[in-house]
Amino acid sequence: DVLFVGPADLQFDLKTRPHLAPGSYDECLAQVVAAAQRARKKAGILLRDSAEVPKYRALGFRFIAVESDLSILRKAYQTILQFSR
Repeated sequence: DVLFVGPADLQFDLKTRPHLAPGSYDECLAQVVAAAQRARKKAGILLRDSAEVPKYRALGFRFIAVESDLSILRKAYQTILQFSR
C-alpha cells in the first residue's frame, strides 16, 4: 500500500481552500510522509521532472512516478512529428 500524492491536486486544493490547509505545500508533504510512516506504509508522489527524484527521496518518498502517461505520449508524438518534417 502507498499513500500517494498528486502534487497538482494538492496545490490546487491548498489554493482553493486555504482556510482548511494544515500548512504550506512543503509542510503538507512532510505530513504525508509522517502519516505513511506511522501507518507502516510507503509514501509516493508524481513528479514532472526526473531531476527532482533525489530531493523527494530525501524527504521520505519511496514510490516516485515521473511524468504522466499523457505527457510521455505527447513528447513521443512531438518527436515523431519532428522527424517526419
